[in-house]
Amino acid sequence: MRLQFAYYLLFTSFISCYRPNTYGQDQGAIIIKRYLFEPGITMNIDSKILYKNRLSIQEVVELNTREDSSGKSFFTKVLFYTYLDPDKNLCYNYKSFSDTAKFINYYTNMDSTIINGGWNFYSNQKNFYDSLIDLKDTVINRVEYKRIRVDNETKNKKIYSNIYFFRCDRVGLLVNFNKSLSDKIGCSVVRVDTWKENKLITTVEILFLSDQLSKDEIKVFKAWENNAKGKPVNK
Repeated sequence: MRLQFAYYLLFTSFISCYRPNTYGQDQGAIIIKRYLFEPGITMNIDSKILYKNRLSIQEVVELNTREDSSGKSFFTKVLFYTYLDPDKNLCYNYKSFSDTAKFINYYTNMDSTIINGGWNFYSNQKNFYDSLIDLKDTVINRVEYKRIRVDNETKNKKIYSNIYFFRCDRVGLLVNFNKSLSDKIGCSVVRVDTWKENKLITTVEILFLSDQLSKDEIKVFKAWENNAKGKPVNK
């Protein structure tokens, strides 16, 4: 069994960015961590995003299952890397992460929420919901979060509820999970819990790895930016 993800949010809102970086970071690395909860099974899917100013390099990962005498297990692998430049409307896919790598395809589709293999978190597409309820603030690992619950209904029956967690100490992050709500609250959405029929089915959250890129990561950004200049996408 194979499932393909990149900054995946099953049943939740779209990842969105970029606002003026009031948090003061112009480069860094984060992990998008996802948990999928099924009866008797918890699947964990991680993917990494590197960013430099408005440029980003994102892992597109695949979830696989393996069954043997000991039971079912899950593992992920990186399928390719997507380089995105929203100002120039450029998308390039690379098979490996290195400054000598050659892109395998390129395209322009920055106005769409879904890009080849994953989510376009630069999209400004708005989300719609049936109700919005303020919840009490909560503290997790000594970090305080504001919370809002958003319900989606059909024929007066609640289908899904998303609980959004906002960090107000990291305003203007490159990546957050709902731009419209972040703008409304004035804080960045860094976690979303999705419930169906009173059961938690997914959790997705941002983990902060570093506020700096390594020398090798900067080399890759420079090389891929030069590649884009030499092979611009036809618009």
